[in-house]
Amino acid sequence: MSTFDGVIKEYPLISIDNFLEKSSNFQSTVFFLSHCHEDHMRGLAKDKFFDLLVSRGFSRLYVSDVSEHLLKNDEKYCHLSKYLVSLPLEHPTILDIYDEGGTVCSRIVVTLLTAGHCPGSVMFLLEGENGRVLYTGDFRIPIGGSARMPDLHDKNGRLKPIDSLYIDTTFCTEDYLYIPTREECLKEILKIVENWLSKGPDHIVRFVCPAKYAYEFVFVEIFKQLGEKAHVMIYNMQLSIIKYTESQLLISYQFIETTFLSH
Repeated sequence: MSTFDGVIKEYPLISIDNFLEKSSNFQSTVFFLSHCHEDHMRGLAKDKFFDLLVSRGFSRLYVSDVSEHLLKNDEKYCHLSKYLVSLPLEHPTILDIYDEGGTVCSRIVVTLLTAGHCPGSVMFLLEGENGRVLYTGDFRIPIGGSARMPDLHDKNGRLKPIDSLYIDTTFCTEDYLYIPTREECLKEILKIVENWLSKGPDHIVRFVCPAKYAYEFVFVEIFKQLGEKAHVMIYNMQLSIIKYTESQLLISYQFIETTFLSH
């Protein structure tokens, strides 16, 4: 996200995952949000973006059903409710594209594809007169996963040609030539949690997570596999390193804190 200003060059009236005035996003009239992680929501909570939506009246923010629910129930973003439009997954939808004066100047077909990153996360497939564009946002798709996405294929099962690809390259470095699967990660987490809690009733495991969403499956599996309930704290820890104390193991980074207690 650090190098993408939000504007889709092939369709400059469309901006995705960037809502800051200082970029050229305010010249766009149609907005998309791929998922509800803060690094993809820059400017979304600011008054200037809200004022832009109000002054125009016709601009909308398109999201998945889950993202719409999360935004409407978040006090930081609920003021945008009137301008949120949820689109169905894997169902091509025709959208009108407006110029800055509010006149329909073109149309585009938008399809939301599951991104597998966090609850509500999607990729956007845009198809129109300026070509076919795929915006991935943050995604986690297993090898062969795209073969099971019919909207990326034509009626004969052939992969549709993509004219432009906007892809997340956060982990596109030699340090991440191998990325473990969710299942592999979960297996190691369960091993660590079980080992630590077995040391005695005064031992706890505290997860301090860097984002609001995407850890749910871990907590569910810890309960299923180990029978441990998650005790969620209200306040933020805001810690940035792994620390060990005499009786507790602190895992991960910052913001949302969840604790598992030994029996």
